[in-house]
Amino acid sequence: VYTPIKENEFRIVTIQPGSDDDPIRCNLSVVEDDHVPEYQALSYVWGSQKDSKTIHLNDTPWQITTNLFAALKQLREADGPHAMWIDALAINQTDIAERNAQVSKMRTMYSLAESTVIWLGPMDDD
Repeated sequence: VYTPIKENEFRIVTIQPGSDDDPIRCNLSVVEDDHVPEYQALSYVWGSQKDSKTIHLNDTPWQITTNLFAALKQLREADGPHAMWIDALAINQTDIAERNAQVSKMRTMYSLAESTVIWLGPMDDD
C-alpha cells in the first residue's frame, strides 16, 4: 500500500465518491511540499483499535478505527473525490522512521491545507 517517500514529500488521501451503503475506497498519492494540490486536513480522535472496520486503501482491504470509519463515511461525497490529509492513512504507521519524520511535519500539513475538518464523532439521535 505504501511506497517510500522523501523528506520533502507527504501523502494525500483521496476519498472516492459513493453512497451510504457503498464500501469506502481511498487512494494515496505522494505530493511534494512545494507542489501541493487543494486538500483538507482531518483532526479527530483515533478511538479504540479493538473495534476496527475495513475500507479499501489503494484497492487493498485496510483496517481502521470505527471513529475514522464514521468520519470517512460522513465526509465522502456522492458526486466526486475528496482530497484530505488523514494521519492514520497518509503516514505509514508501521515504518517508525517515516512516522517520526511525518509527525514532525504535522504543523506543515495542517498549515498547507485549504481548511481543517474537526471530527468530534457521529451525531447522537437525541
